[in-house]
Amino acid sequence: MIDPFNGVPTLELEIPKTLWLTSNQRLHHHAKAHATKWLRQLARQTAKARGLKLEPPVQVYAHIALPTRRRFDPANASPTVKACLDGVVDARIGLADDDHEHVTAVTFVRHVDPDRQPHRSRKDTYLVTLRFVESAHPAYTPF
Repeated sequence: MIDPFNGVPTLELEIPKTLWLTSNQRLHHHAKAHATKWLRQLARQTAKARGLKLEPPVQVYAHIALPTRRRFDPANASPTVKACLDGVVDARIGLADDDHEHVTAVTFVRHVDPDRQPHRSRKDTYLVTLRFVESAHPAYTPF
């Protein structure tokens, strides 16, 4: 199987279950703010530590792995992914903003193994793999 994301800047973030945000949650605003701040810091620090550099515009593919193989709606992870993207912007690694001019699309997918089975993260954690497809990459789709 050919990997369409070969050579694409990638950021893997392991997130504790207690700080996972979904669209279906009804959290107290303090709890949500705490988790959002933690996610932003994690993404910022990880992007800087990995030496990630981006050339906008980019399309972001958010691959989501759960600790189980149960069914899951990947788009429900949007609050988590949004906080992580904000952290990438905070890292100042070439992405000045996450607006429509810099990030042309965000696609949510269930992370799968090469055998097409859902990938499992470690117990009590979620794994978010952000793949930044730059406009010069063959996988980039202009809209």
